[in-house]
Amino acid sequence: MELNSRKRLSSQSLQSVSDDSNNIITPEEDEDNLTTLETILTLEEGIAAHRSGKKDIAWKCFEIHATLGDPLAIYWKAYYYLKGYYTTPSTPNTNEAIKHFKQAADANVPEAQYYYANALEKAKKPGNLFLEYFTKAADNDNVLAQRELGRIYYYGLNGVEKNEEKGIEYLKLAALKNNQNAINDLKTINPKLLVVLSADDKKSVEI
Repeated sequence: MELNSRKRLSSQSLQSVSDDSNNIITPEEDEDNLTTLETILTLEEGIAAHRSGKKDIAWKCFEIHATLGDPLAIYWKAYYYLKGYYTTPSTPNTNEAIKHFKQAADANVPEAQYYYANALEKAKKPGNLFLEYFTKAADNDNVLAQRELGRIYYYGLNGVEKNEEKGIEYLKLAALKNNQNAINDLKTINPKLLVVLSADDKKSVEI
């Protein structure tokens, strides 16, 4: 009786092993599955996709890298929310854009600092927080922020104390980077203002 019981158990165990073996993935099958996985682009490849007009591919890339905490990817995600490129048809989402711009700005991304400052300035909230972010962007060599700060200080815009000298200095920084708006601003202020092209260049140009 005991012997028959053992035989039945042994038979059941073998059957179980046989059934389980049908679910085992062989190395060859595993390799086939890997080939079907979607390739994750680098952030640089995502930016290249954006510049070539492949916005759906770029958006997926920015989403992945933003989730991983990459500040530049977070900036690009914010930009796509701002422009509405994240969906078809394009539907801008300003609230999400501002939220992501702030996150990237606080991680020291100059472009994000500029866009976030712009949002704060347009919102006309009390205080000069917008000025703080414009200054951060300008100090990080963002030409658009340099030009904007130049105008703000020279004309005393948005409640900021007027400082013509400081305004001209910021406008010069932007003009040296060939920002045409800054060059036009300086022409309007004083046609005889000179901008030194570079520290090593002894010549100046009249603008």
